[in-house]
Amino acid sequence: MSVNYLIVHALQALAESITLLERHGLDGERFVELINDSIFPGPVYGGYGRAIAAGAYTPPGFTSRLGLKDLMLALNAAEDAKVPLPTGPVLREVFEAAVEQIGADLDWACVAEVTRGRAADDQAATRNTAKNTAKNTAKNTD
Repeated sequence: MSVNYLIVHALQALAESITLLERHGLDGERFVELINDSIFPGPVYGGYGRAIAAGAYTPPGFTSRLGLKDLMLALNAAEDAKVPLPTGPVLREVFEAAVEQIGADLDWACVAEVTRGRAADDQAATRNTAKNTAKNTAKNTD
């Protein structure tokens, strides 16, 4: 349970890092190659990182539905032991969204698509806010 809880964090960290790089026009696959060849070698950052960078979640090694189940087991165990897990609720919400919106039977790395989608939504909202501000400014100066 604790190992999968750690992997859940790694998946979300990869999702956020790769999304950030992509928004700046950088190559997520190259980033994964770099970290896998240096500070984070191994199957979690290498394998899941490649899947996230490529957006390839089939065939699943472990589904998002099972990831959510294991995450909930860890959160319940922490609650029983009175161990605060501050990132737990955020991860639960991301995994619930992945299961419901992206695909319960896809590889659990698909949680990255929740992060990517929210970044796109935020970017669109920022553009719309800027357009509306410009329109309102133009109206007020007329």
